[in-house]
Amino acid sequence: MDKLTALKFFIATADCGSFSGAAKQFGSDPSTISKAVRRLETELGVLLFHRTTRSLALTEAGHQYLGTAKSVTESLNNTEFELADKSNEPRGTLRINAPFTYGRRYLVPAIQSFREKYPQVKFDLQFNDAYIDIIENRFDIALRSGSLKDSRLIARQLSPMDFVVCASPDVAASLPADFSPMHFNQVPWVRFRFKQTGKLMPILFKVDGIIAEMECNADLVVDDGESMTELCVQGAGLAQLPHFALKADLDAGRLVPLFPSCTYSSFGIHIIYPKREYLPLKTRLFIDHMQRFVEDLGETPQSTWARELRR
Repeated sequence: MDKLTALKFFIATADCGSFSGAAKQFGSDPSTISKAVRRLETELGVLLFHRTTRSLALTEAGHQYLGTAKSVTESLNNTEFELADKSNEPRGTLRINAPFTYGRRYLVPAIQSFREKYPQVKFDLQFNDAYIDIIENRFDIALRSGSLKDSRLIARQLSPMDFVVCASPDVAASLPADFSPMHFNQVPWVRFRFKQTGKLMPILFKVDGIIAEMECNADLVVDDGESMTELCVQGAGLAQLPHFALKADLDAGRLVPLFPSCTYSSFGIHIIYPKREYLPLKTRLFIDHMQRFVEDLGETPQSTWARELRR
């Protein structure tokens, strides 16, 4: 096995905290990863990991060597990217992390249209509503809905998050003609719970130009946007859905907007990536493609199509 591959195995083991985690990243087996790390240790004459039956932990020498190994591999990768870019032919694999609903409803079709233009680019996707560390988990790009806090990342806002109170056509038809936020606690609701905090997402409504949280029931609570949308379509109750979750069902007539959209100023849809000296061509092209994709849907960093909705 060449030294570079062994270094990559070592870095992955340190990042994952286990040989099995590193093996999954490379489609290998833990024993192969372990033997490669052992050979590195033999060459160096030091232990890189403290090993127990349950865990791995970097030694002091391991910490020192990890920094050098990452610098060497990243430098080599950057040079390879620069050489590849000279041909103006993007290639390689893009690792992308995205929340379930936005990933399935926006990211997947965007990837399909991108690959029609750039078939040499492959994708490794992970859908996860939790905010994972994309640097530690070695993702090239992530899509985030909500607010951002990590200063190590560069973010481009694709759109705001516009929320719309919706119901199935049958449920909407059953509501009184004067239905208003004053009646919200008199009807069933499908609510969303944040996995990170365990808190319910508030129901927002603009009152006299001010965004207020409304009193509502929580008859059905889910932590998955897809399930929330489907339950609303099936008539389980009202739901306040982000614009990207309801677009397809709204266009198909399976959902009806009950009020104009409402926007939480600190929330948005962002495409994010780690700060780095050199951004590969495939990454730059996909970021631009994603921006154009949402623009074609009527969304900009300042507004979305949902703001044109009327009951």
